[in-house]
Amino acid sequence: PAPHILSALEVAVSRPLRMSSSYRCTAAGLPLLLLLSVLGAKRIEGFFSYASRMPNGNSVPVPGGDGICNGVGHTSCAGSGARNPFGLAFAANSLAWTKELCEADSDGDGVSNGAELGDPCCT
Repeated sequence: PAPHILSALEVAVSRPLRMSSSYRCTAAGLPLLLLLSVLGAKRIEGFFSYASRMPNGNSVPVPGGDGICNGVGHTSCAGSGARNPFGLAFAANSLAWTKELCEADSDGDGVSNGAELGDPCCT
């Protein structure tokens, strides 16, 4: 190629396109933002659907404290981390509230799961 065309090609290849920094951040971060949004949405959806499958699942008080326990099946009322004995039993029972799970004492404290969740008659 002619020298002036070669110079133009060298400049075009050696110099990246200029974009504003906000556009670069938005364009680069969009896939990550979408991924995190989807993962977060599934996590929230899972919590609400699990809580709605048991009696009073959305209004279980925090043991020995104030407020509502959002992690009934977890060792933390924040709803994250390891599952507690009830959470393990609930998962093993296909995430279904049944008479058998209601009558069981998953945490071994002498009180049935049903009584602890406000369904002492397991109806």
